[in-house]
Parts: sequence; C-alpha cells; structure tokens
Amino acid sequence: MNSKRETLHRIEEMLEPRHMFILPAWIDPVQLDRLIHEGYLSCLHLQRDEKGAIYLVMGLELTPKGHRVVHPRFDLPKLALKGSLAGVSLVAASLVILYFG
Repeated sequence: MNSKRETLHRIEEMLEPRHMFILPAWIDPVQLDRLIHEGYLSCLHLQRDEKGAIYLVMGLELTPKGHRVVHPRFDLPKLALKGSLAGVSLVAASLVILYFG
C-alpha cells in the first residue's frame, strides 16, 4: 500500500482536470476516501458503488493540507543532521569543560 505522501504526489502529477473514471491500481478506494475525509483532497463529484466504495471521482484537487504533506517547508533529513551535529558539539564542549575547566 502506498504511503499518504506518495499517493498525494501521484495525484498532484496527474494532468488537470484530475478525473478518475476508473480508479488506477495504485490507489485503494478506501485510502482515497480517507484522504478526502481527512481534508488532504477535495473533489467536485464522486460516486460510490452499492457497498459505499468510491469508483469514480472528478475534479480531484490537493487542499493546502495536502500540499504541506507533498511539499514540506523543511528538508527533514538535513534538519536532523544539523540537530545531530549540534548535539555532538554540545556533548564535546561539555566534556572539554568537565575535564579541563
């Protein structure tokens, strides 16, 4: 099953208007329903089968919440590296002060 970010990214890459008359294999109808319900996606129209599963969706758009998932404002791996280096330098400074201070 695709992650939320991967699914939203693939939807964003679709040509506009984003209509899915047949849901592609890479998206599960339950996951699509959850993304719409949780506010990551909006749509102009959707149809459900007799069991309640989505089988057609028209005018699919990412909401601002969905855009934040696909395009985070921070580069998390780089931020984690900087935080780790800051922690190592703090420990090193503490050891220097402890033994030489």
